[in-house]
Amino acid sequence: MQKKIVVIIAILIVLVIFLGLANDVRSFIRKNIVRFYAVNLSYYEVYSEVNFKLLFCASNIVAPDEGDVQFLRENFDYVQKGEIIAILSTKNGIVEITSPASGYLLKGFVNKECKTLDELLSVNSEFKFEWNSRKDVEVGSPFASIILSDAILAIPYNEQPPDTISIYISDFVKANAVFVSKDKNYAFYRISGFLPEIFSMGKRIKILDSIVYGFKVPKNAIVKKNREDFVYIVNGNVIKDLKVKIIQDNSGVLLVKVDNPYFSEFKSFIVVLTPKLFKVGEIVGNF
Repeated sequence: MQKKIVVIIAILIVLVIFLGLANDVRSFIRKNIVRFYAVNLSYYEVYSEVNFKLLFCASNIVAPDEGDVQFLRENFDYVQKGEIIAILSTKNGIVEITSPASGYLLKGFVNKECKTLDELLSVNSEFKFEWNSRKDVEVGSPFASIILSDAILAIPYNEQPPDTISIYISDFVKANAVFVSKDKNYAFYRISGFLPEIFSMGKRIKILDSIVYGFKVPKNAIVKKNREDFVYIVNGNVIKDLKVKIIQDNSGVLLVKVDNPYFSEFKSFIVVLTPKLFKVGEIVGNF
């Protein structure tokens, strides 16, 4: 009997030692794997990048004779009607080229000239502009033009176009474009100024969609529950699940918005980057 008691005690001692070692191993693993991330909430601009077509009213400048042209003014310079903007060297001598209207000079030409917005919109599907890099010109051929209007941006749309959109001119500069009209394919917006920047954009333009107060976390910090998204945060010293709304996914880095009124005024959080290692309500440090 005494021998059995000794065996039982020995077994209990082994179990205690084993559980202690297991807890030590578990604690060691968690302390070396667990990751936390301090985030500061801030305002983020959310934008979309869309195709667009640039339209504008213009009057072409046509060569009165064949020869080589030398411009006296540069692209996007504002010129007055009748101002000498170029010199044409012909076999018969020098010809001064004057501006047919007041506006901005372009060393290129349009395939559809117009003077009013209505005229421009009526030919928008056919409208094209072509830069001219040649110095030699032929009689009767257009080689430059004068912009007579603000730039018009033709942007595809699916829903009712807003009255005003904010366009990224550069990373730090935005300009408002005002809705003027629409057809079955495009919404047309007028934008004043920034002609050189708009011409340099090519066929894609960035539009500001919204400004969000939130924070960014890696994708693996998100916990899915009943088709809703959460992150685990350290609230005091306790793990708390915080409901969020994913606004944008940029190569695995998520912009999220707090979807819990209680935490909406917080300025910062400590986010758990290894949520699978924790349970809600667990005390941090109690490994």
